[in-house]
Amino acid sequence: MAEFKYILGLDTAMAACSASLFDVAGNNFATQIHQMPRGQAERLVPMAQDVVKEAGISFSDIDAIATTVGPGAFTGLRIGLSTARTFGLALDIPVIGCVTTDVLAKQFFEEQDIEQEQILAVLIETKRKDFYIRTYNADMSFNTEPQELELGEVLKLLASENAVCIGDVLSRFQKAAGDNLPANITFIDGYEVPDPEVICRLCKCYEEQGVLDKHDAEPLYLRGADTSEPKKKARVIAE
Repeated sequence: MAEFKYILGLDTAMAACSASLFDVAGNNFATQIHQMPRGQAERLVPMAQDVVKEAGISFSDIDAIATTVGPGAFTGLRIGLSTARTFGLALDIPVIGCVTTDVLAKQFFEEQDIEQEQILAVLIETKRKDFYIRTYNADMSFNTEPQELELGEVLKLLASENAVCIGDVLSRFQKAAGDNLPANITFIDGYEVPDPEVICRLCKCYEEQGVLDKHDAEPLYLRGADTSEPKKKARVIAE
């Protein structure tokens, strides 16, 4: 398979709608990021069209689609995945999945370092009392798998660690922990949504490492959709 020259990165996993076209040879990006907790279904395709046009290429030039696969908002993930798969099918090109916490971790490590004895904890909003979390070592290797944990479980996980925490739920986590918050945790803002340029670079890394087959665009929900039985009983036409 020929090397990827142009990669389209998409994200709707959290409170944003983002698209980026990566010109690998020129190391150039055409990027749009809009903060929006909902409404991504109407915006994502036009944004993808805009960045492709800005890059001066056509959709037929794109070699791969990369998208976040979770954890994240259930509806947002479905929007991003269905759009990416539709593009991939129409263009007959691979669709590569990137774990949301991996993207945020790479964003952090591209800009900052942690001490060897520290871990990086990426915390993501679930819209419930619990949290999505994955932790990383100083070399960005995995310390844990992505998990959905209650507050007490997160505190237990981090209690014995010298942890640096990033993500979109730091304020809620700190408020919920209160006096139980371990003193050895550092919180760093600025990593609240995935950067689509990082999604593209992560996809390129997977290609160079020869591990694309390990990053299919399959959803990583960690839990099912929030649904409930209807309060109104169904009408019975006949017994």
